[in-house]
Amino acid sequence: LYMSPTSDNSWGADRLGSNEIIPSGGSFSIQNVSCDSYDIRLLDEDMDECVVNDVELCGENAVFELTNNNLLSCQGYGQ
Repeated sequence: LYMSPTSDNSWGADRLGSNEIIPSGGSFSIQNVSCDSYDIRLLDEDMDECVVNDVELCGENAVFELTNNNLLSCQGYGQ
């Protein structure tokens, strides 16, 4: 999982770390995120990429939920 402010041209560091995964139905929390609009990049176990643009995050309880439908749309399925 990578994220960067929408205004940046490069991704930040891997927020999960090299050995972390988010299991199906699981969740992951990221602390200390400044209020901004972010692009979020996810890679699955096959290195398939999903990018979600312009996600507004602000405050301690900001939530971004990625569903199976979002992931399938990223790969071009179900359209």
